Amino acid sequence: EMQGLTFEFMGLVMNDCSRYLLEGVTVIGAPTDGLSLDYTCGVDRFCTVIGSSNDNWNIHGNVDGSTDATGRPSLDNFQVSEEMCSILAWDDGHSAHERSAVTLRGGIIELCGSTACAPASGAEVTAYHVTIADNGWRSDAEQSGVAVLNGPEDDGEGTIFEGHNLILRGNPRGVSCFGGTGEQKATLYNCMTFDCSEAALYA
Repeated sequence: EMQGLTFEFMGLVMNDCSRYLLEGVTVIGAPTDGLSLDYTCGVDRFCTVIGSSNDNWNIHGNVDGSTDATGRPSLDNFQVSEEMCSILAWDDGHSAHERSAVTLRGGIIELCGSTACAPASGAEVTAYHVTIADNGWRSDAEQSGVAVLNGPEDDGEGTIFEGHNLILRGNPRGVSCFGGTGEQKATLYNCMTFDCSEAALYA
């Protein structure tokens, strides 16, 4: 558990922890990822990450093929972010991969180079009441508020994003599904997109 700490020009790595709780933690100018949360479960509240050279939040799960009691591959990372503030990542503001199940509640993700929120490779992300603004300024990247990417490497359900009451503003593409395999899914409830220069929905 950590409260109220600030890390400058270094990331915070919580990989392989049995669990974590971060409250009011700030990371500024990390040379790679701001918060690295691989192979672990936990909660972060009121945390701020600014200006990471890769992703501000970066989460990876296992792809070793282990199964649950039903014989199906299982999700193995369960994480919650509450009132996050993610600004000016070079790549993604929040990026979850493989067998990760993530919930975002409130907060803002803005001015990130590629994408605000990028579930990939079988991650399952649900977001409530998040403001996603002015992301996608890198011309060599996905240029999206939300980008659902790549095929599954988890429980066979694919890469899933579910958004509730989101505000997406000033992103070239509001919500995108990439990969061409039909295994990416985005479901939106009561979400609003404004000022998309290319498309509100892109697939």
